[in-house]
This record gives sequence, structure tokens and C-alpha cells, in this order.
Amino acid sequence: MKDFIRFSLVLLLFNLGINNSISQDLGTSNQNKELTSGKIKKQDTSYIKKYYDKITLRTNLSSEIPNFIFNDKETGLEIEIRPVAEYKQGFSFIYRWFTLALSFTPKYLINADEIEELNNSKTFGIDLNILLSDRWRQELGYNYYEGFFNNGPLIDEGEFANTTLHMFQGSTVFTINRNFSYRAHLDQTQRQLKSAGSLIPRLTYDYSKSSFNFVDANLDTNVDKISGINVYGQVG
Repeated sequence: MKDFIRFSLVLLLFNLGINNSISQDLGTSNQNKELTSGKIKKQDTSYIKKYYDKITLRTNLSSEIPNFIFNDKETGLEIEIRPVAEYKQGFSFIYRWFTLALSFTPKYLINADEIEELNNSKTFGIDLNILLSDRWRQELGYNYYEGFFNNGPLIDEGEFANTTLHMFQGSTVFTINRNFSYRAHLDQTQRQLKSAGSLIPRLTYDYSKSSFNFVDANLDTNVDKISGINVYGQVG
């Protein structure tokens, strides 16, 4: 356990220290292109600086994971399970109009508490974000989880070792104010020269499919597969 904490701390410090970018100075032609582009799109170029030739490489550590909650309406019993691979190491490549990101859980980040059935747990994710314009953004993603655990006293902690979850998600994002750079906030491929804000509506849709193969005589429960579709809107 001490080794795990030491590795996690080193990895966290490593991630906090890395947000590297490889950039080139804009040539005269690109500067003219930037100015012309702003005028055509009715964007005040005194608000936003664009970097057409900038490449950004990133690494990060995240713990955004899904969980399941089962409720027994008759007894009031509640069971919550979540992935064993709850920390993900991510890498992303950002250039011009797209971002490609990959994430997974290395073995040293899996804290299975010495439960052999959970040692094969894994997580994998891939995301593709496309800038359709300076105001429209399309986000697509897929995440896979294998190996879940529960802390409840009535269920064996290795019961959900073979549980899997597939998640497909997409979001369409629109920035209302032309002079607010969503790319400066998210990707650092632009720079906000003057302060500006904007309402940012977002439409998100996802499809998930999970396989449990969970049978528990104590709870009179038999759960095989669960799938669902969600569509919801947000305003930021």
C-alpha cells in the first residue's frame, strides 16, 4: 500500500508539472490569414489571438468514473458499485481544429485490496473533439470499464469482477459570444486578449451498455444486462 501511495504521489506531481506545448512563430502569411479570418467572421481580433501552428501535448490524472446504485424498494437496501480502476492516466494531442485523447489505468494505479479476482480490472477511453468553427464544437467519446467492487457487507467484494460497462457519449457545444474564446479556455490554442464572457449551451447524448451476470440469493436479485440512452441539455 505504501508503494502504491508513493507511485500515485510521484505520478500526480509528474502530471502537475507537464503541460507541454511545441509551437512555432506565426509567419507573415499566417498572421494575415488570422486577421482576414477574424474580419470575415465578424470577430474583433483585438479580443482573441490565434495560434495556427501550435501543437499541444498533455498528460493528466483523473478520477471521473461512473457508478451503479441498486435499490430494493421493499427493504430499502441500497447497493452501490464502482470501477476498481478508478484512476485514469490520460494523454492528449491538440492541433488546429481537433483534439485526440487516450486514457487507461496502469496496473500500479489499481488498488484491488489484495482481492485476486479484481487484479485484472481495466479502464480504457478515447475522445475526439472537433472544432467545426470558432463557435461550434463537437465532442465524441468512448469509455470501457471492466471490474467493479462493492463495500456492502452482504455481497462478496469480488462478485462484480467480471462486470463490464461500455459508454458512448457525444456533445454539441455552441459559444454565443463571438469574442469569447472557448478554445483559449479549453485547449490553449488561442489566447483571450480582452476579458469577455458568453453563454455556452451544450447538448449531450450518451448510450451505455453493461453486463453484470449478478445473482444473489440473499437479496432475491438477478441482474444480467442493463442498457440506457440519455439526452440532456446544459447552459454554462
